[in-house]
Amino acid sequence: YVDGTNKKRSKLSGLWMPDLNALEQRLEEHCKLVEETGMGIMCKAQTPAFTAMCAMGYTDFLLNSVMDTDFVYDMINKIHDYCMKELEVFLQYPVEVVSLSSGLVTNAAPLVAPEALEDLETKYIREEIELAKSYGQKIYFHIDGKIEDMIPDFVAMGVDILNPIDPCAGNQDIYTIKEKYGDQITIAGNIDIEGVLKYGSPEDVAEDVLRHIEKLSPGGGYIVSSSHNLHHFVPIENFYAMRDAVMNYQSPKQQIQ
Repeated sequence: YVDGTNKKRSKLSGLWMPDLNALEQRLEEHCKLVEETGMGIMCKAQTPAFTAMCAMGYTDFLLNSVMDTDFVYDMINKIHDYCMKELEVFLQYPVEVVSLSSGLVTNAAPLVAPEALEDLETKYIREEIELAKSYGQKIYFHIDGKIEDMIPDFVAMGVDILNPIDPCAGNQDIYTIKEKYGDQITIAGNIDIEGVLKYGSPEDVAEDVLRHIEKLSPGGGYIVSSSHNLHHFVPIENFYAMRDAVMNYQSPKQQIQ
């Protein structure tokens, strides 16, 4: 973790934003690369509260959300203006999915009260989702931690795919989530980076992946992926075991054929 550096209001006027012209150039290049490949592009759009928290540093952001609220919201609003312009650029290109992120939930609960979360983050994400939906885009939402009780709100906001369904040390069960919400939202993730991917053998990983597929695939709506970003404690052979288990999987119908 690298701490943020924008900790004082004096830094706000010089807050650097990435060049949108450079973004357009990268999009042009990526669109050409995927032509006639059968592959698509998922664009990772920034969200203002999460970006502000990284720019300020997690601890300072949370402290200032109570002790210097105006500073926090001034930074969030400045970044939000940029985020909306950035998203507009993405939406001018043939992207398949828009990805948005939140970083305000732990393995136990949100870091802030629900009513504070609405003002601090959710209303801005909702605005981004509304813009993307106006272009007919699917929304892939990455939010860590224990989020089961928040899923009805995500569905109402227009989220299509929810990631990464963290096991939360046994406090969150993806199979229960699938049973309750599987007809309303696609779920992605849950192959545990702090469990089987970190400590298991490649055979253990393959077995876990197959278990997920067999229990979560009926009716559709499950994407295999890890429970968070892969880190250097995950053996590379376990990553390949996860990938190969998916690529080699055959459904009962395929086996009959």
